[in-house]
Amino acid sequence: MSNCRKRPKRWSAYVLAANHLCFSPDSYRIAVAHYGGVTLCATRSADATPVPLACPGSHLSVTWSPNARFVLSAMQEDCLRGWRLEDNDDLVMSGYATKVTSWSWFNGGRYLATSGSNCAPCWPFKGRKGPRACAPETPGDNQSALVTAVAGDPAHPILGIGYDDGQVTVADIQSGQEVIIKPPGDGAVTSMAWSPNSAWLAFGTDKGFTGLFPVSG
Repeated sequence: MSNCRKRPKRWSAYVLAANHLCFSPDSYRIAVAHYGGVTLCATRSADATPVPLACPGSHLSVTWSPNARFVLSAMQEDCLRGWRLEDNDDLVMSGYATKVTSWSWFNGGRYLATSGSNCAPCWPFKGRKGPRACAPETPGDNQSALVTAVAGDPAHPILGIGYDDGQVTVADIQSGQEVIIKPPGDGAVTSMAWSPNSAWLAFGTDKGFTGLFPVSG
């Protein structure tokens, strides 16, 4: 107990202000989302200076791109903010109907799929500039429901999309093919995940309904 009481006040305040934490792919750094932006901290050096990525507003969650070149945050506003770390170039991804509460990197990190709209915007990260000046792919367009959960196959361009009316769709963003694997009903989809071998897609709703769907490679 005595050691806890002796912690510097600046660390206590910092922890209380954090909204979300995310390790870099190599675990050498951690990104902290908070009001006013995102801060990058080294995990293996107590003397390293934190790197601030400033942006006004409340940042609710944060993610690293799989190649560690980009850091993205979901904000209280209906948008994403991002930074290309090699030159601190900042990105704004907007056009959402509501806050982004679910996102997923997939297809080898080439895309970031997101919730928050009537479709599942998939921002391209294939090139050096990321999504700058690029429009997202928009699979799963549904004019009667909002996307509440997404889960992308890590190795393939296949995306699971869940909606607030309970529908679940699987989309191939390269071929444009889409299949509804669960019709509306049983509550809003709140969680989705792929099996490690990409053979199964699991999903659950806020009313306790769960499903497991086989997906052929």
